[in-house]
Amino acid sequence: RRLHRRQGQQSRIELRLQDERISLIIEDNGRGLPLQASGRPSLGMVGMRARARHIGGDLQIDSSATGVRLAVNAPARPIDESDEEDAHPAG
Repeated sequence: RRLHRRQGQQSRIELRLQDERISLIIEDNGRGLPLQASGRPSLGMVGMRARARHIGGDLQIDSSATGVRLAVNAPARPIDESDEEDAHPAG
């Protein structure tokens, strides 16, 4: 676990390996994510979700006026050199 504090702001990064699953949680106590005028997720969020799916995982995003929480849960597996060929699954 890692906690970062700066002028009242805090962020936390947690990486766990449990039962052949990896979970990554990143959260802060900031202002939350801005809403897109179109009502659609930003391209950055679409890319993060695509990368999580590419490795067999999922991405959960919770945003409020008091902060953001990103959580990725994916299977733990050895790195295969063939995975390097498709380094950009979102395009």
